[in-house]
Amino acid sequence: MARQTRSPRQLLAWGTFGLLSLTAMAFDGAYIANMTQWFSTPFRGWIYSVAGDPHIVIETYEVAERAGLEVDDRIRTINGGRFETFREMHELLKLELGETNIYAIERGELVLEVPTVEMGILNTLHAVGGSLVGGLVFIAAGILVFLMKPRDGATWSFLLFTLIVGVAFPYMWLGPSFEPGWLEGVFVPATYLSTAAVLQLAAFFPRRRRFVADRWPLVALPYGIAVVLSVMELSSGDYRTPSTLAALRMCMLAGSLIVFLASALETWLRSQSSAARIQAITILTGGVLSGFVPSVDNLYTSIVGVRLVPIAILPAFFLGVPISIGYAIVQHDLFEIDTIIRRTYGYLLTTAVVITLYGATVSGLNFTIGPTDIMSSPFFSLVFILGMVFVMQPVQGRIQRLVDRAFYRQQYDYQATIREVSETMTTMLDPIEVQRTLVGSVVEEMFLENGILLAAEEDHFEVAVVAGIEWPADQSRRVSLDPALRRALVDHREGVFRHEIELAPQYESDRTPME
Repeated sequence: MARQTRSPRQLLAWGTFGLLSLTAMAFDGAYIANMTQWFSTPFRGWIYSVAGDPHIVIETYEVAERAGLEVDDRIRTINGGRFETFREMHELLKLELGETNIYAIERGELVLEVPTVEMGILNTLHAVGGSLVGGLVFIAAGILVFLMKPRDGATWSFLLFTLIVGVAFPYMWLGPSFEPGWLEGVFVPATYLSTAAVLQLAAFFPRRRRFVADRWPLVALPYGIAVVLSVMELSSGDYRTPSTLAALRMCMLAGSLIVFLASALETWLRSQSSAARIQAITILTGGVLSGFVPSVDNLYTSIVGVRLVPIAILPAFFLGVPISIGYAIVQHDLFEIDTIIRRTYGYLLTTAVVITLYGATVSGLNFTIGPTDIMSSPFFSLVFILGMVFVMQPVQGRIQRLVDRAFYRQQYDYQATIREVSETMTTMLDPIEVQRTLVGSVVEEMFLENGILLAAEEDHFEVAVVAGIEWPADQSRRVSLDPALRRALVDHREGVFRHEIELAPQYESDRTPME
């Protein structure tokens, strides 16, 4: 058998995929390596968000809670000094083990003393573990979807989105230090590039926006803007200080997500393609579920002043976005998943029955006649295996029927169907009756609404048999297929399904006439 060779374009595509994936994993790997160093790092007992006000406490730990510090407290001074930036705040902190930091809090004009302690494994995982896992899940989702459905514009866009966000997620939560130091600023370009990736995804999915998707300068423009703004913000010096650029960065990301969800909503409301509408509602559902809990939590916090959900857990709620988008992209490739599940359960249950019977047989013999040399003899194993061969054949059939009923609420026996149809047709001499029996049996057994058998003529098809519906008497029985659909039938020599026409990339050039 000749070995299939890849074209230079395919090699370039797979090489690019590998380079991008390894780069994203390398960044998250560097974050993990730094995280392990934070276990023994001096810790002040509370954290802040790089996207917010440096005076606001967003998470507290045991040592700070014992001193009376609470989430959403606003710190006026640290050790008697005022600060306006994150850098000034760090210069005021005493971060040597055993030192004590004195905080002046606006809440009731409190003055609190919080000792510096070792951060420890649990505090580190609590602080950054959720965002790190979220980033890794984003990267894994992008790689998995690409492997399931390569060569597609939507897949490439989703890959870029997940890889970039997968890097941005953990780096948004800064630890005590980074080695090398420039890793501390990774979240800035990652956030800007996430905006560009979301806009590209909106241009390709759930509906291809040809005005943008077919013009690569327009696709590349947001990335160029992201690079320029990243350089400007990083060169400003203190990129962790709230500024106009920092506010613009977060507004751009939020705006791009709104554009993407609006694109999905427009597709759901206006698209004539049922597959595209299903994809759109899947995305909208994932987006709503992802944003609901964080939105309610922020609203509750702003009113009551106490968080419903620990901030370290919030990243988990955003995982609905890549999961829903990834599922929508590969959805038509998952239509056979029920067959895989049925077979898997059948094999698992059959194996469990064999193990149970073997264990029961050995235990029963031990209990009744005690351990003997018979059971250690190879003849016992041989007899047992032969017995299983004869016993498990009907047992396996019963188990498979049980699984079929669990999935389909009925027993489906294609062998019995073929036997019944064959027996019926052997008594028929009229070809038309044979055709009607065949089509009717398929429609009935497959639970279809209707079915039509087309007879191929020289340049067209004739409706030979109709089942499930009445063919209008005033309508011609002559059917002309689009050349693209005829070509697809000839080339593939198998059925062409509507969802494949709407979603599969090989039909993209002929999609409109085939629909």
